[in-house]
Amino acid sequence: MAKFNPYESYLNTDAQTTDQLRLIVLMYDATIRYLREARGAVERNDRLSSAKALEKARATVSELRATLDLKQGGEIAFNLVKLYNYVSTEILLANVESDIQRVDNVIKILSNLREGWVELSKNPDAKQHPANMKV
Repeated sequence: MAKFNPYESYLNTDAQTTDQLRLIVLMYDATIRYLREARGAVERNDRLSSAKALEKARATVSELRATLDLKQGGEIAFNLVKLYNYVSTEILLANVESDIQRVDNVIKILSNLREGWVELSKNPDAKQHPANMKV
């Protein structure tokens, strides 16, 4: 039987009641959290925990990529697809090689992107931004 996780329950409720930009930031937060978990597991030489956390990170990056609206998002959306593909590959290689440097690099990239989405969310016109997710 699955354990009740109040944090995940909060995130699910928050995700259902929040706007698109906030949802994007939440997805970045989750991905970065998984990457940090993986980093710690690599440092402890815990391959199983590292692999699980890295797979969760790849899954959220895949979700970010899949929810881009390429028709409305234009060049921004296509550039994000390329970046998400790169990040996904780096996560995969970090898993295969137990490479903390790759994990750190992905954390840095995603943290910078997250900050960009946070800034965009401060713009009152941002909810109509073409790179918004399809939800």
